[in-house]
Amino acid sequence: MRMKAMVTYLLSVVLLSAALPALATPNKCATSLRGGNPSVSKAATPLMRTRSLPLAEVPEEFGPTGEYSVHLTEHFRIVWGPDTPSGSLLWGPSSDPDIPVWVASLSQYLEDAYAIQVSEGFPPAYGSDTYYLDVYVANTGLTVSGTNISLGVNYYAYTNIDTVYDVAYFVYNTIDSQNALKATAAHELFHAVQRATGYPWDDEVAIPYYRWLREQWWLESTATWAEEITFPEVNDYFGYISYFLSNPEESISYNGGLENSLRVYGAAIFPGYLWLNEGGYGGAGEHPGSDLIRVVFENAYSLGVETAIDSYLRSSIDYTLEDAVTEFWALVTHPEDFWPDGFHYSVPTYVATVKSVPAEFMPSSSMIPDRLGANLYRVKRTELPYVIDFAPESSDLRGWTMTVSCGGDSSYDDFNPAALPLAVNPCAGDYTYVSFVNISNSPESYAVGFGKEVDYPITSTGGGGGGGGCFIEALMR
Repeated sequence: MRMKAMVTYLLSVVLLSAALPALATPNKCATSLRGGNPSVSKAATPLMRTRSLPLAEVPEEFGPTGEYSVHLTEHFRIVWGPDTPSGSLLWGPSSDPDIPVWVASLSQYLEDAYAIQVSEGFPPAYGSDTYYLDVYVANTGLTVSGTNISLGVNYYAYTNIDTVYDVAYFVYNTIDSQNALKATAAHELFHAVQRATGYPWDDEVAIPYYRWLREQWWLESTATWAEEITFPEVNDYFGYISYFLSNPEESISYNGGLENSLRVYGAAIFPGYLWLNEGGYGGAGEHPGSDLIRVVFENAYSLGVETAIDSYLRSSIDYTLEDAVTEFWALVTHPEDFWPDGFHYSVPTYVATVKSVPAEFMPSSSMIPDRLGANLYRVKRTELPYVIDFAPESSDLRGWTMTVSCGGDSSYDDFNPAALPLAVNPCAGDYTYVSFVNISNSPESYAVGFGKEVDYPITSTGGGGGGGGCFIEALMR
């Protein structure tokens, strides 16, 4: 049995402005489309950082001739065309009349993100030690090597890799929000950082499609959490959490499919949990969160993402991936008690809210947890005390972990079925929360009873003995 509390002050170091609202528009990054994204046919020749570039010396690859503009910063070359959004204050002149506010803002956000992410121990963005990183502003009439740079309204931006020169470059939409521009700058830059760790996410031979389906979530979720590391006042990830918590029965690696493609961004709360709780925070402690994410990426290509996470946890804190996922699902059953900004999070989907006992459930096939997915329940406090009986189809309890926690309390009990029965501290809140996590390699049906014993499958009479089940005497009031 392990008792663990999420430490509020530790999270608040990073989540400095949790009360601010999330961005309202659920647009997303097109980087994960890889070969399917609207990439330019050929990136412009990158500019080496060992020499300056007067505007007259910009390569002829940009167009329309004489109508595009270039702004050079310490690490970035931003290029845009003549057809900028009309009527937008962000595209009015900045303190430099030749530089729109939008470009000046993006320049600052990118340089801030670059400095912060390097200061956290991440490698410099891919290729930036040699070249300026190009940023092409789409839908402004800009052309590169004769190709018009465009991007659909559903996407903020994407990152790509110039494999000729081994350098990252970016394509941005004309984002009409300073906060969205901040979040996108941090997010897309982190994709270039991920590539610099040695994980070749852009290479569709090295990371074929079947593997990409399993690992895309880590690429997008860590890039979304990087927004929080870089600009904690924006809280962009708030707007995506519901897409993740709406189906906790799916594996943490599930990319959501066509019907829930924003799920991988909401999954940011998992690397966020690892960063804050298992890895420490921003450069402090023996195993800071930046170290965890960086080392996982360094080993992900050779080991696979899940094995790389497991390997890091085992070596640093003697914890497994299954341990971490079990704890994670316990923390999100009632996030308002575990996260300082949890009251902004959406309520997760519960299999049931038990308002009276006895009650029994056998989830439908669509609700059965996949590997590292969970089924969550909550029980009204007025129904305590009660007995919980859990009976998996195989009668083998080794493929499951379970947690019990109390509303209004920032601690939980996790337990191995072999250790039952379990005494649980009294609850003060309105609900008791229970999670069942599948740590086996395949889904398995089960029956659960609250206030009664059950067999699998549940019979019309409710079953007699517990069969292969577990009996949990919840000593609560």
